[in-house]
Amino acid sequence: MARGTCLVRLWAAALAAVCLSIAWEAQAVVVSDDPNGANHVVYPGSPYDMVGAIHTTNYGDVTGVLINQWFVLSADHAVWDIGGGTLTLHLPGGNQVYTLAEKWGILEDPNFPADLAVVRLTRSTGLSGYDLYESTNEQYKEGIIVGYGYSGWGTTGEISSYPYGTKRMGYNRIEGFNKRNFTWEPLEFYFHRPSEQGGLGASKEVLFAFGDSGGPTFIEDPNTHELFVAGVHAYRWDDGDGKYSDYGDYGYDVRVSSYAAWIHSRVPDQPATVTGDFNIDGATNASDIDNLWTKYGGADLWFDMTGDSLVNQSDTDRLIHVTLATEYGDLNLDHKVNFADYQVLEVNFGITGTAGWAKGDFDGDEDVDSADYQILANYFGFGESQPPPLPPMPVPEPVTLAVLAGGVLALPARHRRH
Repeated sequence: MARGTCLVRLWAAALAAVCLSIAWEAQAVVVSDDPNGANHVVYPGSPYDMVGAIHTTNYGDVTGVLINQWFVLSADHAVWDIGGGTLTLHLPGGNQVYTLAEKWGILEDPNFPADLAVVRLTRSTGLSGYDLYESTNEQYKEGIIVGYGYSGWGTTGEISSYPYGTKRMGYNRIEGFNKRNFTWEPLEFYFHRPSEQGGLGASKEVLFAFGDSGGPTFIEDPNTHELFVAGVHAYRWDDGDGKYSDYGDYGYDVRVSSYAAWIHSRVPDQPATVTGDFNIDGATNASDIDNLWTKYGGADLWFDMTGDSLVNQSDTDRLIHVTLATEYGDLNLDHKVNFADYQVLEVNFGITGTAGWAKGDFDGDEDVDSADYQILANYFGFGESQPPPLPPMPVPEPVTLAVLAGGVLALPARHRRH
């Protein structure tokens, strides 16, 4: 059986984990007539500076492309597990390394099962990233392929003496949208021999190969020369000779225009450092307050509301006072601290270990107790034209007291979150 045929059938095998290392090869740039790859090497200061090298502990070295100051687009299989992962951008001022924070993989979405992922970084790059190519007229356009993997020559495939870590680029024409047996919509490339009609010529034609999964194919605006991300390298179809990325092979990108809406749903127009919407659900609410408390003392600056490169109480203060325009004790976030907030706190009074802001936990320790009542008392009447009388501190229900009395010795020690 031809190797390419086998791989496509593995793709259809319910994404079994045992198949990952076989079916999902990383891809890289193999050039047509340039055996040392020198004419295709990309140096800092190029239009491709926002294409970076991704390293993950379990999946090695692949490629990603910046589409926002905080977000990277890559292939889902390439960043399946981002534990210990980093993105390195090779810039004119030196290399910049960013930690991968969280990933949304579209393979995990039953409505859009494509080999595509959006990854958030733990700090902003300060760069705008590339826009997406959202038109559906990609066919026959010249694509610019970029990647960090092995290089080689069209007659031999990858050559190990040209290893990972060198950014290369080249060109190939987008032939069409051949689905083969894919469950996702691809862009198709064919690696033409220099003598074959339809190619771009020996000095331009390339195909991605081992090491460059997740890298972009750009389409360039002929007037402005702006680059748009049209595809993400995901798969190579071998012509049956067993060589890696040589003449006669096909390459497949995930077609970005087909998944632009999904990408936009994961990448907000403004970062959480401005909106406070840490979980990117389109709303800033009690869950974001709870989320922020869990990040105190960490290095994930997505939660740094004050811009001081720290995540601490001052960020919660800003979230509550500035972003939500309210005060501590406003349990339902209606910009008032009143009897409605007290009633919910009263119902939940005595809860331990599972509470959040919406239940009356105003100090972030996951309990609703006298400390939370005191916070509510301090601001009771906020937002009211005439401050109402303060109700007394609630008393836990007898059942709750009995549970606490019987189980207090079994409770594990737990650190407060701030």
